[in-house]
Amino acid sequence: MNKILLVCSSERGTKVYTDNLRSMGYVHIDTENNGGAARRRLLRESYDLVIIDTPLRDEFGSDVAVKITQTQNSGVILMVKSEKSELISSKVEEYGVFVLPKPFTKSIFHQGIRFVFTSLKRFSIINKEKNKLLKQVDDIKKIDRAKCLLIQYNNMTEEQAHRYLEKQAMDTRLTRREVADKIINCLGV
Repeated sequence: MNKILLVCSSERGTKVYTDNLRSMGYVHIDTENNGGAARRRLLRESYDLVIIDTPLRDEFGSDVAVKITQTQNSGVILMVKSEKSELISSKVEEYGVFVLPKPFTKSIFHQGIRFVFTSLKRFSIINKEKNKLLKQVDDIKKIDRAKCLLIQYNNMTEEQAHRYLEKQAMDTRLTRREVADKIINCLGV
């Protein structure tokens, strides 16, 4: 379930935002009324989305929005008065902060929320794929290192070392990476 942190200085604004979010089906909504409290909460908990209604009591809110994108994996929406939205947007968009002008219609707010959650899902998929590829590259490096050690210390050819690794993996029901790790450990390197 998606966790949302709402940072809003006014009680009335907090009610409007939480009512809108609940009407969209979001129930895990925490609220803070200033930037300092939001920063402290984000040290303890993680959120899928942080909505900041500017200006806050202790700061404008753009600094905390940028900080969140640099330290968390949360989507960030900054609600800014329409006359300032272009200026603020030009400063924070490069950090991945989504700016919505206010006053807003319910449909624009809902579209903004859905857009951020859709973007987060896509980034999550891309990040998983990146991590999978990095692991594969790391596995290939280990396997190649083990092959080099077999060639160097056991006087095998590259083809023989490759075949040996494959055969050991099949015979022991281990991955080629696990066999490579054993070879590297065994040869003391």
